[in-house]
Amino acid sequence: MLPTLTIRPISEFDIDEIIQTAGGIRAHEDAHRRARKGADYRLKEAVIELKILEEDGLSKPERQAKLAALFHTVAPDRPVIVLDKNKLPESLHRDYNRILEGPIKTAVSKARVQLAQSREELDGTNASILMIINNGYTALRHEELMAMAANRIRNDTAEIDGLVVGGCYYYSDGFDSFYIWPLEYVPINVSKPFDFEALRAAWYSFSERFMTQLMQSPAGRAATRGPVIDQQFDVGGTTFVMPTPRMGEQSSLYYRGRPRQNSSGIETCPEVARVQAEIDQNDWLKFQNVLNNLAGQTYQQWRLSLADKSKVGSNLQPVITMPVRFEDWRVWLERKKVAASTQSIHVFATDLFEQAVRDTMERSIEWHEKRILPARYVLLITEEIGQDKANDVSRIGIAWSSVNDEQPQIFPLLEDARIFFEHALALASAYAIRERIDYVVWHKNLEYGWY
Repeated sequence: MLPTLTIRPISEFDIDEIIQTAGGIRAHEDAHRRARKGADYRLKEAVIELKILEEDGLSKPERQAKLAALFHTVAPDRPVIVLDKNKLPESLHRDYNRILEGPIKTAVSKARVQLAQSREELDGTNASILMIINNGYTALRHEELMAMAANRIRNDTAEIDGLVVGGCYYYSDGFDSFYIWPLEYVPINVSKPFDFEALRAAWYSFSERFMTQLMQSPAGRAATRGPVIDQQFDVGGTTFVMPTPRMGEQSSLYYRGRPRQNSSGIETCPEVARVQAEIDQNDWLKFQNVLNNLAGQTYQQWRLSLADKSKVGSNLQPVITMPVRFEDWRVWLERKKVAASTQSIHVFATDLFEQAVRDTMERSIEWHEKRILPARYVLLITEEIGQDKANDVSRIGIAWSSVNDEQPQIFPLLEDARIFFEHALALASAYAIRERIDYVVWHKNLEYGWY
């Protein structure tokens, strides 16, 4: 990925400017000397307490452990689990909110006391407003943060009459950048009026100046905030990911999808099979004559040794037997200028396999609903998760159908393996060769993709 800009976070001085533009003032000019803390601002008849969320909500091990336990109840065997509340049953949504709302609950609790103190001191005030600015809690989208904060206020106190939630959400792929400046008001006590329109106008005026300054001159050392990225952590060998939201529209530069990093360490395709040479009995004597009895083995012994070696494969490296014809092998020896040996038979078989994999990959078919598919094929489904290929999960199976089948029958070969698409396509092609199937049909699940 291309390098991205950094921006400075929104500060309390910025909010001072916004409140002043809206017609407000500091609630207490002696705030730094006060023994009892009050609210930050007064805007007409309302007092406003500002809370800026700086904490990365998924950084605490205790919160990570609770989320891991919660999502393991619905996906116990997945190597990578997406932290999507909608994948939980509704009975667990409240538990999810309770885990993530810690900083919000603290903000509401402190603001309640501060607002009550200022309302007691300041004549002519009749509304208490909590203003939350999200600087660092990127695990929560703006709408989620607003809903959680409003719910906490309604459940925890009757002394906060309204909620303002805002922030600058910055997304970038290194070429395109998007900046979203939401500011919304949630009335809690509708009988207490609040001049939100003046505040919102001041907010958008500030955001325009902020963006103009950013384009004209970067913020230097104060620019500590990069774009929103995937949030992830590991618990008990499982990776949990909060993917970055999509950037609103397809890239004008990356027509094949936005670039993704690959922290897996895999730069070239790994071995996707353990290859064995299979010799036809009619060719056996020819090989024996050239290779001095093939290390003393009979044809039956050769076949038994293949059977034994077939037991050492795995789901990620199945054993593949490649038929080797004597005449083809002799031509290959001459072309490669390789001496005849038992080892050369296996090298030749591996060359045949690699070419077969490339051919199978080239004629692979992308699945879509209206496409007519072969009666029998190897099916590959890769779930792309966020910005890092290392978190992708793939499944492979054999699919076949008859005239009477509405849906193909699928026999699984590989379930939920943590391998990205290119690796998985090579592996699916290896399975196709093993099963003597001509086609691989693939599909990318982009529900949590970055594109």
